[in-house]
Amino acid sequence: MRRIYKQLLANDQWAVVERMMKGNQKMGWNYDPEDANSSWPAADYEATIERVVETVSKKTGDPMLDIHFLVYGMDGQTQTVHEFITAPPKSSGRKGSLFKLRALAMIFGVYDAFKNGTLDPQSLRGQNLIVKLDRDVNPQFGDRNTIVGYEELKRPLAASTKAAPAAVVDEEVPF
Repeated sequence: MRRIYKQLLANDQWAVVERMMKGNQKMGWNYDPEDANSSWPAADYEATIERVVETVSKKTGDPMLDIHFLVYGMDGQTQTVHEFITAPPKSSGRKGSLFKLRALAMIFGVYDAFKNGTLDPQSLRGQNLIVKLDRDVNPQFGDRNTIVGYEELKRPLAASTKAAPAAVVDEEVPF
């Protein structure tokens, strides 16, 4: 038992030792559940569209865009998050995800080209925006971040200095 106390003292865990001594409690295994996450916290982050790959969905065979977003986090961290946009034929009866492409077109000021069916997906490369990330925790495939929304970046990209997640603007703050 003394060996355990010495080890705890050496690891700066005196609070655990005190609890054990006061209540003669068993030593508990303490952990932070957040340490189980390999993905970033759900928040708004600055991002740049790094690549747009025109491909075909393996699942349905429908035309698909694989958009690679380079997302900037804290302390210079980056990650690539993929967004898949499908455009199934009208005759298929399946719903695609063209609403995502429409949202991007609106943010980048190319909505007219989207409406006319003339939007070149490659024109999105290099565009900066704010992405709303969420966490997808999947026991089979692990954690990953997913994009649940986009916003226009109304200022220069701070990510070149490896900034923290984009600040949320609160309209009611008077300063």
